[in-house]
Amino acid sequence: MGIMRNGIASLLALACGCAVAAEQVASDIGFSVDAPEGWVRSDDARVSLALLAPGRDVACLLAAQPMPEDATGSERSRVDALLRGMVARMNGRPEPRPRIVLSQTRSLAGHPAAFLRLESPKQRGSAWHTQLVEVSEILLPGRVVALTCMAEGPTPELARERFESHRAEVEHIVDSARLDAAGAAQ
Repeated sequence: MGIMRNGIASLLALACGCAVAAEQVASDIGFSVDAPEGWVRSDDARVSLALLAPGRDVACLLAAQPMPEDATGSERSRVDALLRGMVARMNGRPEPRPRIVLSQTRSLAGHPAAFLRLESPKQRGSAWHTQLVEVSEILLPGRVVALTCMAEGPTPELARERFESHRAEVEHIVDSARLDAAGAAQ
């Protein structure tokens, strides 16, 4: 298994052009990802795993929450409902609302996932900043697992520039997401 995992990690690293520092495990939710070299794990009690890019200008977070009450039907219809719910939550926020740039279904760790890319205003003291956020959520037995990657800047352009400067590494983290056997059974 180690040889296979190392081989897959090496192929993913070659594809993104980034060196893999280490596998990072969120054991409480049964997920792991490969952190690119230079990315560090940060302690954040609100999430199961927080990774910060060099310079700490981009973060990727893994967290789980209970399954929504109305999640019924096929996996695909539940993911579609999850996506509609994510959009509704963003549109239902008080002004200033996030701007949804893209919403679609994708795959995360081999499961259908709801995906949103949005730009969200964020107040920092008396100044407003912009967060560029990409979030993928998958439905697992009894819970929803979210992988969220974000960057922030004093302008939308700077937030986008910061995010895009780490695009290959972020995609590597997302593509390397794995659900272990214990996590699938939780």
